[in-house]
Amino acid sequence: MLGKQEWKVASDQDAIISQVFKAKYYTNGEFLGSSMGHNLSYTWCSIHTSHAFVKDGIRWRLGDGQKIKIWSNPWFCDPQNSYIVSPPIDGLLDLTVSSLIHPTTKIWKETLIHDLFVPFDATRILSMPIYSSHDHDEILWKLSKDDTFSVKSTYYHAMDNMIDSSHLHVSGNWKSLWNLKISRKMIVFLWRVARGCLPTSCSFCMDW
Repeated sequence: MLGKQEWKVASDQDAIISQVFKAKYYTNGEFLGSSMGHNLSYTWCSIHTSHAFVKDGIRWRLGDGQKIKIWSNPWFCDPQNSYIVSPPIDGLLDLTVSSLIHPTTKIWKETLIHDLFVPFDATRILSMPIYSSHDHDEILWKLSKDDTFSVKSTYYHAMDNMIDSSHLHVSGNWKSLWNLKISRKMIVFLWRVARGCLPTSCSFCMDW
């Protein structure tokens, strides 16, 4: 739930809370790259605890490229790695994606791209379409189908990729239970019985 508030700060930079945090904690930077800092407020400290979860699910949609920093922002559609893998170049760390696009023709500067990046990144960039309909860069949530943040998608991503939950897995044909043609309340009750997590003085487990 804290991640939902952090998503609000990251995706809506015009919101009052976003402007207040920027003025106090990351004046010369951006929210996704901010650290905890000093002289913390309770709100900032609480929201920042979900930083790793939210940062892992964010991706930029390319518009004019003015807001996207080439080396520090995720802007590829690749679900495995949305970041540039080429080593950053001294003096060009704050270079934005707009520097790689011709301002008039709206096509990639192919020669420059091959000079700056390893072949793997150059191929990914040049294969990325530039849509003239997207005037501005936009932050998306890559873990959901509609590109918007949801607590559910964040939870599943954390359990599958960021937290060792192997000890919580119980073998069994659980799909057959959840697909039963009975009320949802009854299915949840049966699941609790099978998992031995009913609030009783004894616990037991059933095989499915």
